[in-house]
Parts: sequence; structure tokens; C-alpha cells
Amino acid sequence: MRVRPRDPDGLLFWVSEEEASPYSDYLAIGLRGGFAHLSYNLGSGEVVITNNHTRIDDNRWHSLRVQRSGTLSPKVRNSKFKGQEL
Repeated sequence: MRVRPRDPDGLLFWVSEEEASPYSDYLAIGLRGGFAHLSYNLGSGEVVITNNHTRIDDNRWHSLRVQRSGTLSPKVRNSKFKGQEL
């Protein structure tokens, strides 16, 4: 996903079951303190991952990629887009 955030906190993406409960599966991608933040529950408890290597609340384009391989935890990858400002 490509994002251009200006604020340090906010929700960028949310998906869950229609009738959500505290035990529902969900995936959320957002910003917390200017860093990419991922939280999810796929049936075995909540997992929270924060990529605190690069702040992305700088009003520039960034690419966030969430990748899951088998049963390993997803990884949030951030890379700045070089190119035209929109």
C-alpha cells in the first residue's frame, strides 16, 4: 500500500469479520508515534508489530508491505518512493 501520512497516529487499513467480537479475526495497519504499526488476530491471539526504524509521518510517499510466510509472523517493510510528488 502507498501512503503519504502527515499525522503521527491513525488507522490506514482495517479488515475484520462483519460481526466483530473480542475474539474475531482482524488485521489493522496504521501509524503510532509516526511509525508503521500492524496488529492482527488470526485465531491464536493478538499480535502487535511496530516498525520503529523509520518515521513515515513526513508527508512523503511511502510503500508499506505486509508479508506472511507460512506460520511466521508478518513483517512490515517500509521504503520511500523516489519520484514525483502528487
